[in-house]
Amino acid sequence: MESDPDLLLLISHPFNLRIEPIDTFKIGFSPCTPWLIPEYSRSRARLRYTSPMLCDAHIHAPELAERDPGFPERFRAGGYRACSAAHSGPELDAARALRDSGLDLRLSFGIHPQWTIWTWADRLAEEARDGRIEAIGEAGFDFFGDRPERVRNPENLVAQRSAFEYQLGLAERYGLPLVLHVRRALDLVFEYAPRLKRIPAALLHSWSGPLAEARSLLAKGVPAYFSFGAPVLN
Repeated sequence: MESDPDLLLLISHPFNLRIEPIDTFKIGFSPCTPWLIPEYSRSRARLRYTSPMLCDAHIHAPELAERDPGFPERFRAGGYRACSAAHSGPELDAARALRDSGLDLRLSFGIHPQWTIWTWADRLAEEARDGRIEAIGEAGFDFFGDRPERVRNPENLVAQRSAFEYQLGLAERYGLPLVLHVRRALDLVFEYAPRLKRIPAALLHSWSGPLAEARSLLAKGVPAYFSFGAPVLN
């Protein structure tokens, strides 16, 4: 199946591109959202769909291991690769321990927009500076409105902007991808496009926007990658 060249980034994965710069690759995948794993050859600029796999922008490996003690062994045996996002020091330590036990994990650390808590901000900066994480995030904006702190008002906007700009600054400084969690705030992603284009990748988690907006973001020079959750089925 040949692809529209404009869509290549929509179903590629930046962690493989950054860590394994080989000619032909498969995108990273994890036990989250059903999708198909494409193979992409830079020389041919074509996509060929292989067997159904499970993929998403990231997982929370320690949480999965806590829910299901058999998860690490199945993950290890299945040959999976995933980005494990953490939002506290203990969660990052647990993810690192799982990686050290043999799970093929890339580590991401950030201040989630649903809880703009600065407790681990200094640790985040140290991890990024020392090259101990592969990405920043989840970072972004969440104005879904299901909790008071997720209502779009001046106070919440200031709080989420501050956390986002701090993390975007780290991504710029240390050349790291940014894992983005965005709900009802796509206009802010476009607002930050001039800075997002400076980082290696901006990975949007569970993209539910229209194709035209995805193409528009790419046209602005943002190295954007898109993962899809359940909304893509609607």
